[in-house]
Amino acid sequence: MLKKIWYILVVLFFAKSSFSFSSSLREGIDRGPISTRHIPVVSEFIEATFLVEKKFDTNKIENFLKRLKKERKDLREDLVETKIIEDIELYTKKPQKAIEKRRDKKKLKGEPLLIGFDYYLIPKIETL
Repeated sequence: MLKKIWYILVVLFFAKSSFSFSSSLREGIDRGPISTRHIPVVSEFIEATFLVEKKFDTNKIENFLKRLKKERKDLREDLVETKIIEDIELYTKKPQKAIEKRRDKKKLKGEPLLIGFDYYLIPKIETL
């Protein structure tokens, strides 16, 4: 799941902000011509996830946004559980005390993956 999240972040980060579907996704200022043996992963991902007949489909975008929000929620729960286990095993705290400490929502504000979801990925998809 984390591999997919990172893949999506990378794809959206390097794609143009206008999300125009053209050869500009395959060739850019900082890249040379693409090899004929190159697998067009980004183009295939955009086609499969957002496009219907080479046009953006609002239903597909909304479904993808719902999926992102669900994955963000699942990621947050996984991070809380990881922190609880870390507190118990690494710092030898009592399980109940570790659970109470980590259930506080403010403690996870600085997690890089959650920041990526909250401030970049979800707003970027919402602007589509």
